[in-house]
Amino acid sequence: MTYGAERKTSPAPDFLTTYKVHPTTGQELQIAVWTPPSDKCAADCPTLLFFHSGSWRKGNLRQVMPWLVDELNSLGAVVASAEYTFLSSQTNITDCYRDGRDALLWLHAHADDYGVDISRVTLSGVSAGAWIASIVGNLHPELAIGIMAIAGRHDLTTGRDTWIDSRQREVCGDLVSSGAACWHDYSPVNHVTSSSPPTLLIHGATDKAVAL
Repeated sequence: MTYGAERKTSPAPDFLTTYKVHPTTGQELQIAVWTPPSDKCAADCPTLLFFHSGSWRKGNLRQVMPWLVDELNSLGAVVASAEYTFLSSQTNITDCYRDGRDALLWLHAHADDYGVDISRVTLSGVSAGAWIASIVGNLHPELAIGIMAIAGRHDLTTGRDTWIDSRQREVCGDLVSSGAACWHDYSPVNHVTSSSPPTLLIHGATDKAVAL
């Protein structure tokens, strides 16, 4: 088995399929699935759904850490990684959230096809992907058993300190200082309750791009 030190991207997925067509852009959004050997787990397997980094502007579903795919598959877990809409003149952060939600719903609906145990789905991601994992997990705690967020922005209003005005408008359509509902409604920190899935936050103490 080849681990992450030798590979920069994940191995080719066992399955690659479209989980939705974006209603505005018409883009087909895909989800990749890596399944464990049948002698490790053939059905009702714990599952990780991953969202890649890229500032909601770039990236691809093969950015899931290769060592993570290898290790989890070897332990009997399914790994999935989903595309999401990038910010543009036609879209905003609401689209990114909805894509994350719809990828999770798709995984639940097709659980039997990939050996997924819907009671054991954990959401994860890096940076923008960590935000998707956090917002989806906290708004839909009944659909996920846990969240592992790496270098995510969990309070969007911190964008006033690190994003120029044009970037703030790209994310939420207006400045943080405007008080637009988007900044509150899509900050995961505002949706944490006693029902929220157990959450692991991983963050660098000297991260200058994303505030702690």
